[in-house]
Order: sequence, then structure tokens, then C-alpha cells
Amino acid sequence: MRLFSRVQPRLFRHTRVAVLVAVLLNTALLTACKKDSGTAGTADRPDMQQGLATIQAFFETYRTQKEHFSLDAAVGGVVTTRNGTRITLAPDALRRNGAPVSGPVNLWIHDVLYVSNMLLADKPTTTADGRMLECYGQIFAVAEQGGQALELMPDAAANGLFRVSFPLGVPQGQGSIPVWTGDTAQSTTTSGYNSDNGPATAGTPVALQRGVVWSQMPGAFADANTLSSTFSLDSLGVWRCAGAPYSDTRPRTTVLGYLGDKYNTRTGTAPVAYEPSMLFFKTRTTNTLVKYYQFFLNPDVNRGGFLSFQGGVPVGQEGTFLAISALGDKLYAESRDVAIAAPPSGKNYTGINFKLVEVTGPQLLAMIQQLNKK
Repeated sequence: MRLFSRVQPRLFRHTRVAVLVAVLLNTALLTACKKDSGTAGTADRPDMQQGLATIQAFFETYRTQKEHFSLDAAVGGVVTTRNGTRITLAPDALRRNGAPVSGPVNLWIHDVLYVSNMLLADKPTTTADGRMLECYGQIFAVAEQGGQALELMPDAAANGLFRVSFPLGVPQGQGSIPVWTGDTAQSTTTSGYNSDNGPATAGTPVALQRGVVWSQMPGAFADANTLSSTFSLDSLGVWRCAGAPYSDTRPRTTVLGYLGDKYNTRTGTAPVAYEPSMLFFKTRTTNTLVKYYQFFLNPDVNRGGFLSFQGGVPVGQEGTFLAISALGDKLYAESRDVAIAAPPSGKNYTGINFKLVEVTGPQLLAMIQQLNKK
């Protein structure tokens, strides 16, 4: 399986210094309200704050990057990304101020195909109401000429002016897959659940970082065969995903994942995409990534962690959890294959206790990439 190329590991240390300064300045402003934020439960040590910068530096180093192409707008053309996504731009497909443009244009493509890419790009595959999607490709595209943003001509999707073909197909040869639009999902809340899945309230708002929320586009579908999934882009500057809703009729439970003494209580205290503690779940044999973005409010000591949507996980579902945390300048992680158990008698949730161990940046990257084979 081919993976997106990445920045070399040697950049990690230099990037971390710059990010450390920026994040520490930002989080210092939040320290005064930390006691009432609802994230307490493990002693708030200096290494907690530094861990926030450490995790940002890791993702700055290894996250997926957009690619640049140059085409003549009047002629159009075909380009292929490093992931194998094929882009076909029709002649005179781009406009500025309503008029077609000609001559060289810059095209920037960010395509996300595999679970490792999704995690590094903070693009999990769940809908606004918590449903899981089996993903066949995500894309974000922009075009510019002379420093000015360009748009697609009207009815671009209907006329096939910007065709996207992901190199991921449907084994059973399904004829069509819904296309979804993605919005960056960052919000705040003062209500949630504690480490026993009971209602809880935070004294001040805490930040929830979902990454992206996918909403189905009416009438938009990708044509899928066993080798590829193809659709026409309707607009530039927006995320689109070809994905099939994950179907499972088994009884459901709420899953709580505990990170123990490796949980960083700075989680939820800063407007950053990558929290200093995170929990992800990859469903077995499908290209699906779930981000457990809801963390416990007011957790018990050393019982900080994350929970799923209430009643959102099928009992018996198989997959792999990846728990990640940063304390000081160190990274910690655990990858665990599971089959989701039914709740114990008298409980309204299924709990999983993770045991994170120290890892290097390259080791954590390898654990993320290993999810593609699960």
C-alpha cells in the first residue's frame, strides 16, 4: 500500500522549537481559568503544558501536505498525485470575476486516502450525527493565477469540468457512493460526561476538536468499480469525501477509554487541532477512522480519557485503538486490537484501560502507518 510522502524526521527538532514558543504563549493565557475548565483529574504539572507544544511539533513534521501542479487553463490537462489520485481539468473550466481564464494557473491538491493520512491530516470519517463512513478518498483543491483565487465555471459538477478519480474501489463493484462535504469542526461546551459516563458540567467552556464533520451532498455520487471511485468536483476550496455509510445492526454501547497517568490535562484548553492527548479507532478491514474527541469532564485522578457517542458503538465490533499523549518533550502511545465488549452488569458503558509507553516520533509515525494494515 502506497503512503503519502512526508517531511524527513530530521526536521522534527527544529519545528518543535518554533511551535513550542507559539503554543506556550497561547496556553499561558488560559492558565488562570484552568482550575474551572472541567479537565482536572491529574496533577497539572509543567510537563502538561509543554506536552501541548510537543504534540503540535510532531504533527507539523509528519502531517500530509498539499501538492502543486501547473496547467494551462485554456487547454486543461490531467495530473496525478503521489497517492495516485487522477485529476482531469477540462479546457476553460476556471474563471475569475465570471470570465474564463487562460494561460498558466497554479493548482494545489490535498488528497487523503488512507487511515494514516486521515489521522495525520485530522480528517476522521464520521458524520455530524456520529455515523461512520467507509472512505474511498478525500480531497481539497484550490487554483490561483497571479496571486488571485480562481473558481470553477457554473455547473462544473454537472458538466464534468473537474474530474477526481481516487485509486480506491469497491470490492463488490458497487455502482455509486455518496459524496460528502466536510466542515472543520471546532466547538466549545460546558456539558458532557465524567469518567463513569455520568452527566458533568465544566465551570468554563472547554474546546472540542472533531477535526471535520461530513454532511451528505444531495444528489452527489461517485461512480465506483473495483479499482477506482470517480466524481466531478462542484467547487474549489472545500473538502469533499467519497464515502459509504458504515452499516451494523448489532446492539450498541458507549465506549470509554482511559489513558491513566499519561493523560494530559491540557486537553481541551487551547484552540489547536491536535490535542496533547488523543484517542482514535480504526475499524477492522475497512478504511474508516473514528476520532474520540469528547473527553471526560472532571475525571477522577488518573482516570482521564475519552468517550464515544452515547450508544454509538456496535457490541462485537472489531478494530484497533491508537491512544496518543504528550508530556513534556516525550511522546507516549499504545496500539491495541479489540473486539468491543458488552457493558458489565449495572454499567451503561464499556471501559478500556490503556497503558501508554514512551515512543519516539518515528515510532509513533510507524504505529499510525500500521493502522492501514489493520
